[in-house]
Amino acid sequence: MRYLRMFIVAIALVIPLIFLFFGQTYLKKHMEALQYIPPKPTIVEEKEVVQKVQPKKQVVVKKPMEQPVQVKEKEKKIIVIDPGHQRYRDQRLEPIGPDSHTWKPKMPASAYGVSTGQAEYALTLQVANRIKERLDASKYEVKLTRTEHVIAKSTKERAEFANKQNADLYIQLHADGAKDANGRGMYIIMAHENNRYTKKLTEANRKVSQVLLHEIKSAKLDTHKKGLLYADQMTALNWPNMPSVIVELGYLNDRQDDERLAKTAYQNRIAEALARGIEKAVEK
Repeated sequence: MRYLRMFIVAIALVIPLIFLFFGQTYLKKHMEALQYIPPKPTIVEEKEVVQKVQPKKQVVVKKPMEQPVQVKEKEKKIIVIDPGHQRYRDQRLEPIGPDSHTWKPKMPASAYGVSTGQAEYALTLQVANRIKERLDASKYEVKLTRTEHVIAKSTKERAEFANKQNADLYIQLHADGAKDANGRGMYIIMAHENNRYTKKLTEANRKVSQVLLHEIKSAKLDTHKKGLLYADQMTALNWPNMPSVIVELGYLNDRQDDERLAKTAYQNRIAEALARGIEKAVEK
């Protein structure tokens, strides 16, 4: 009985302990369940998807650049001046005109002043340069058949030079050396109206001659007789394709003409008169 009582007491003591142990475990487990805080959800931030819209390329239609209105520059008149002769004469022959059977020396000898001894070839080049200086470079393109004394260019070749330049006017300068007792003053020579080489240019040649002669007289420069002579057999007048005349500056075998032609002031008067005449002749 004694042992039974002890067994009962032991069981009575153990059972509460068992219940206490299992109760705490159960309670702890349930408390954990009650106190369970679910983990914070992972918040996936939804990124704003910005779709970059590529701007449409603007098709730029390039307008053709407006070209400035080009004002056509007024064409200059081409004036060819032949300072007659050269230092050395050329006795070789050339035809006086296209298809002509008449031949003359390519370049006759120059005349010389009876008083000053000045050479015709030097005088004509001086006056040619003075005329060129007086013609407005914006309106006229002046070309000389020669710019020096020692050359070999024939009368025909000089006319052909003017033709190649498409000259509007061809003026030839000379100074007479003929032994004429009454020879004094300036005069102009043009091709005769019946000249078979220049018949189509007769009216133009006459106009040029009259205009130049008018300016010579207006400048109170002496003229020989009527101041206008005609010729058919002159190489200088038969080859040009444009209006052309010969201007004789005076007589180098006349003492008075020779001496005044040697003076700069007198040459300037001649150049001014001829320059005015050239301007009027090509503008009409």
